[in-house]
Amino acid sequence: MLTAPKPGFAVVYESGKSGNRFKESVLKFNTSSAINTNPKLTITIDKSKEYQKIIGFGGAFTDEFCFMLNAIPKQLSDYIMEGYFGPNGSEYTMGRLPIAATDYSFRHYSYADIENDKNLTHFAFG
Repeated sequence: MLTAPKPGFAVVYESGKSGNRFKESVLKFNTSSAINTNPKLTITIDKSKEYQKIIGFGGAFTDEFCFMLNAIPKQLSDYIMEGYFGPNGSEYTMGRLPIAATDYSFRHYSYADIENDKNLTHFAFG
């Protein structure tokens, strides 16, 4: 079960082709105003500046992802979704549904094939 880090620390999870699968690292926040020349060791946060409010975290549900979920056993797809949204996973609170094709789409999409159709008179799904 994932637990929140102690005050002054951040937890980083890394996955990649090198074989890391949810490799956990703990980073200590630098409480001084000095900037460390090695950003892999220190994260400095200026609490006096707020650029935006975070309303949640999530990912995109592309057609390829949904195709893959449908092609594997239900127990495995439930495990994957638990890994994204469950209390023992990443705890995503949002999902984005892209319209049309993405880099990972199963096929190419085009909903407006008529050039200069600025009123989208010929717009069609499918």
